[in-house]
Amino acid sequence: AVIIGNPPTECFVFASGESDPKGRKSVDWGTDPSGQANILGAIGQLARAPAYMTPLCTEGGPIYLYRIPVDYGGGWASGKNGGTIFLYNSGVSSYGTAVYTLAHETGHLTNWRRSSVFDNFRSQGISVKEGYLHTYPNQKDIYEDFAETIGLYVGEPFYHPSKWGDFSYKNKY
Repeated sequence: AVIIGNPPTECFVFASGESDPKGRKSVDWGTDPSGQANILGAIGQLARAPAYMTPLCTEGGPIYLYRIPVDYGGGWASGKNGGTIFLYNSGVSSYGTAVYTLAHETGHLTNWRRSSVFDNFRSQGISVKEGYLHTYPNQKDIYEDFAETIGLYVGEPFYHPSKWGDFSYKNKY
C-alpha cells in the first residue's frame, strides 16, 4: 500500500508509546506502513457515514490509535486518554480487516461517548430479539454485541471470514 500526501484522519491520531491492557508496548506506525495505510483506508470508509463519525469525533475528543505488533485478535478499545484503540496484527493485515476492526472498536467508543445510542440498542437491538451475534466468538454480552453490530454493518462488505459461513448481516437485517 502506498500513502500519497496527508489523507484526512478525522479525529484519529496515529500514536505510539502506550501499552495495551496486557502490558504490551506499542510501536511507531512507521514500522508498519501497510498497516497504517489499511487503517487510513478504514478511516476513509467510516468517514463516508458522517452521522456516525461526526458525533463519534465531537463527543469525546481525539481517538488515539496504537500499533501492537502481536497476534491477539484485531483490536482492543479503551477509555484511556479519552479514547484509545490498540490495533494488533490481524486488525491491520488487510483493508477489509482494518475496516471491520476499526468499526467494531469505535463501536465500543460510541457506547462510552453516546450512552443514549447504546441505551436504545440495549432495549431494542438485535440481541434483545434474537440473542447475540455468532460472528463474535469471544465474550457474549450486550457491550460486545453493540460493537459487533457496528463492525458487521460497516465492515462485512469488505471482510467475511469463512468461519461466518453464509451469514450476511445486511441481508438478514
